Amino acid sequence: MTKAFLTDTAVRVLRTFLQAFVGALGLDGADVIHASWTQALAVAGSAAFLAVLTAFAATPAPVAPQDAPQDAPVK
Repeated sequence: MTKAFLTDTAVRVLRTFLQAFVGALGLDGADVIHASWTQALAVAGSAAFLAVLTAFAATPAPVAPQDAPQDAPVK
């Protein structure tokens, strides 16, 4: 994991958390669903957790360095 990966993941998680939180409260204000603050926090926390899992799942596995070819010319 690089510093850039961790920074990007933190930004993505924060954005996802805030979007879900504001969305849950906005739907409550629009009288679509009835969510308390704790329920909105639970929804936002769940979305943030899934964003972390997605970031790790989307990261390619590190590639091992290639060994020297077996039939390299001998000097």
